[in-house]
Amino acid sequence: MGVFSENAIIGASAAGGYDIDQSLRFEDGDSPKLTRTPSSAGNRKTYTLSFWAKLSQGSNGIGFGQYSDSSNRVYFRVQPAGFSVYSVSGGSADCDVSGSFVFRDPSAWYHIVIVVDTTESTASNRIKLWVNGSSRTLTHTTSWTQNTDTRINDTNEHTLGLYNNTAYPDGYLAEVNFIDGQALDPSYFGETDSSTNQWIAKKYAGSYGTNGFYLPFSNGTSWSNYFDFSGDYIRVPSNSGAPFDFGTGNFTIEGWFYLTTSGSWTSYYGISQGGGASQKINLYDSTGDGTLDVDINGGTRFSSSAVLTDLLNKWAHIALVREGTGANETKLYVNGSVVGQGTSSDNFSGFTQPFTIGHNGELYSGAFKGFISNFRVVKGTAVYTGSFTPPTSDLTAISGTQLLTCQNSTFFYILTFVNKNIFKFSYSLRYYQNIFI
Repeated sequence: MGVFSENAIIGASAAGGYDIDQSLRFEDGDSPKLTRTPSSAGNRKTYTLSFWAKLSQGSNGIGFGQYSDSSNRVYFRVQPAGFSVYSVSGGSADCDVSGSFVFRDPSAWYHIVIVVDTTESTASNRIKLWVNGSSRTLTHTTSWTQNTDTRINDTNEHTLGLYNNTAYPDGYLAEVNFIDGQALDPSYFGETDSSTNQWIAKKYAGSYGTNGFYLPFSNGTSWSNYFDFSGDYIRVPSNSGAPFDFGTGNFTIEGWFYLTTSGSWTSYYGISQGGGASQKINLYDSTGDGTLDVDINGGTRFSSSAVLTDLLNKWAHIALVREGTGANETKLYVNGSVVGQGTSSDNFSGFTQPFTIGHNGELYSGAFKGFISNFRVVKGTAVYTGSFTPPTSDLTAISGTQLLTCQNSTFFYILTFVNKNIFKFSYSLRYYQNIFI
């Protein structure tokens, strides 16, 4: 899993300076990786990747790439033994570039800048590498032909950390900038300290292009938790202060969800006193086709009116709201629009089982695979009573908030009406930053 660390990289002098005080720790035994699937293609000929890395000796290093299958893949790899780029298209290798230099010091931070520009007329200029501001000589066994559209910046899943779909990273990663459509040298990201003659970090101030991104890994807001479908869930006890006993009153259960894999009985969250017709509230997709079902007290009270195509590999805001006990006053919203509604006059009281995020209340059948952010439960208030624009910043603890989590690296931001030291979660959840981009 990725764990955030407070390893500092000192940037442009303390007086006006730019310090990087957080990094992401990869432990290869946890099979860690960061993934992103662009919604549209960017510039596949020209792009720049800049990052700071601390490499564990004997490890696989840090990778960046795109893997569709063994016949269609590309990876860039920085490891203690050197640097390599390898690309296969249609089963044939179309790029094989390497550097034989080594990164010997496992305690040192290295600044890496990789530039690809296949519009260059000279083959050896189509891939360039700088380490700590210095250009490195590369061996071009096979070069992309001029104006090749590489696999980077297409609409398939890209990975950071992992390389070639099998080798997981071990080390630290910080201050990642990916620039789509520009070939930039290291001066955009670093500079030489005049007093120490050392290469230091500098804040990138330019544009990112269509699919560019910035990963600071700083301890800030707008985080999400990753659930891997295999034992990852959060369970919050309900028998101290009755935080989830809504009675017949209003309530709101909401959050941002990024589903990476769909399947039957994909469960988003729930609370349940047991199987069958016992008291419960669960949200799930029983068929895996994007139709959300609201299970209240053992039966599907209502479902979304249509297959929801915006749930897979996209962020979606989902809110279940009871605004009254009359007809169709319990509603399910996706991205601010009502997608299903029904009637619930049920008296929810005496819950003793935990509220579960990333699974249903009974931990029965399918779980959730993907990311969850800004999950909030509000008792006594229908936060939304009609179509709305989904929040574009972190949710806050408004009046009646019982649970607010998946917002930062400490997992739980606030849980009111519940005694201290009762938080439980299964296994280690990975957390990522900045969903509101």
